[in-house]
Amino acid sequence: MYSNILIPTDGSKLSLKAARQGIRLASATDAGITAFIATPTFRMFTLDPVMSADSPARHATHSRQFAARALKAIEMLAAARGVPCRSRHVVADHPDREIIRMATRCGCELIVMASHGRSGVRGLLLGSIAAKVVSHSTLPVMIIR
Repeated sequence: MYSNILIPTDGSKLSLKAARQGIRLASATDAGITAFIATPTFRMFTLDPVMSADSPARHATHSRQFAARALKAIEMLAAARGVPCRSRHVVADHPDREIIRMATRCGCELIVMASHGRSGVRGLLLGSIAAKVVSHSTLPVMIIR
């Protein structure tokens, strides 16, 4: 059915919940997974207090460390179930586009990801990465709430 499933993460507990579901599906179908994270590029002017205290070099280091921790958590879950896992990290400002691009590049047949369920004004202002992936992907997308 599936040979490779993309599991994007943002490092949240909800993303880890989605990863568990994706790994369970991969195990049941003898598929491998590709764990993926996109971290934002450095911006000189930002409302993010963490980024405003960073220099470009420190931001790059922090992004790599954050991505490594988030991906390691998924790698460990996959290893515990005997599911082959490879990990990818990119720096980009449009994670929805990068998720779709990475799924295509890695030959994935399914994307399993979390949705934070933002609605109302927060949903309109922040947008939903999951909704954008569902809208623009030609691949099937499984959303875990």
